[in-house]
Amino acid sequence: ELKVPEITYFGGTKNATVISVQEFYGNDPAKNYTIDSYRFYIEYFDNDSLNVPPQEVLLHIVETSEIYSLFQLNELDSNYTNGAIFISNLVKFPTPKTYHYYFTASDGLLQARYPQSGNLSITIEFPTDSETFPYTLDFNEGYSGWTYNGTGWGLLTQSNQNDNRSLLYSEEWSAMYFGRDHNYPSNYTYQPYLITDPFPNGSLRSPLFNITQVNESFTQVFAKFGLRTSINSGDYMYLQINPNWTGWITLKTYTNEERDWFLEEINITQYIGNYVQFRFLALLDDESDPINYKGLMLDYFSLENHTNLYCPVIDFVLEENLLITQGFKYDSFTFSCRYYDSDGNYP
Repeated sequence: ELKVPEITYFGGTKNATVISVQEFYGNDPAKNYTIDSYRFYIEYFDNDSLNVPPQEVLLHIVETSEIYSLFQLNELDSNYTNGAIFISNLVKFPTPKTYHYYFTASDGLLQARYPQSGNLSITIEFPTDSETFPYTLDFNEGYSGWTYNGTGWGLLTQSNQNDNRSLLYSEEWSAMYFGRDHNYPSNYTYQPYLITDPFPNGSLRSPLFNITQVNESFTQVFAKFGLRTSINSGDYMYLQINPNWTGWITLKTYTNEERDWFLEEINITQYIGNYVQFRFLALLDDESDPINYKGLMLDYFSLENHTNLYCPVIDFVLEENLLITQGFKYDSFTFSCRYYDSDGNYP
C-alpha cells in the first residue's frame, strides 16, 4: 500500500508527495519555478507477516514518459508494517507546464499504485514575478521582498538624532540589520544579552532578479551594497550569489573589520543569462567579542549598468563649506563639499 507521507523540512512538516529544494530549505518560493529542483516522496506499507522490503518503488511522469526509482529515506527502518518513506533523486522541469505523475510499488508478487486511479499534478512556471533589471532599493519602505531565516536579522528604523548619518538623510532612515535590537538601539551589538544565550545565526535573502535578457555586449551588471560592518575576528559574514538556484557562491567575506558606511560594488556580468539571488550568511564562533561587535547594516542595494566615462567633480568653497575658520587646538571642525559624477557612481 502507498500513502502520502509527512515530509520534514527546514522550518516545519507537511503532508505532500513533492517538495522543491527551495521550500525544503525554508525559503518559501511563491510558485514552482523552472529553475528549481524537486524531490518526490511516497510512504510504503506492507502488512504481510514476512515484512519484506519492496522490490521497487517508482515515480512515473506522464508528460515526459520518465520513470524514476525511489530509495528508502531511512535505510535502518525495516518495519514496513508501520510505513517507510521513499524519495526520489532531484528532478528538473525546464519547460513550464502542468505535469502529471503517479507512484507504483511491488513486493515481487503484488503491486500498488498511488493514486489508485487518475494522477497527481504539479504546475511549473517561469519566474515571471522576479524583479527586473535595473533595480534600486533603500529599505525605507520596508523589506520589499527581502526575507530572512534564523535569528539576528530584522528591519532597523533609526533616528538621525541617535545615529547621524549625514544631513542628506531625513529624520528617520531604515536598514536591514544583523544584530540584537531592531528598534532604536542605543548601542549596536550582535552579542547576546547573556554569554549563555545562543548567538544569532540567520541569513538574509534577496528576491530573485531576472538578468536573462540583458545584452552582455552593451552591459556590465554591477551589484552594489551600501554597508556598515563591525564583525569580530573568528566571526564571518558571507555575501553570496545563487545563479538559477544551482548553489550559493561566495562573492565577499567580511571578518575582523569595522567600517563606517561604504559601497561594495561587485561585477556580476558573468552571470548574465541567469536568474540570480543574493544572501548574507552569518557564521559565528559563539565566543564573546569585545572589539568589533556591532554587526552589519545593509541600507542600499542596486543592480545597474556600470559606466565610468566621466571624471568626478568636487565643489568646495572655503568660505561656504567650513563654518568656522578658526578655533582652539582641541576643537572639532566639520568640513563639507559637493560631489558630482555624471556616471552616477558612488564616491
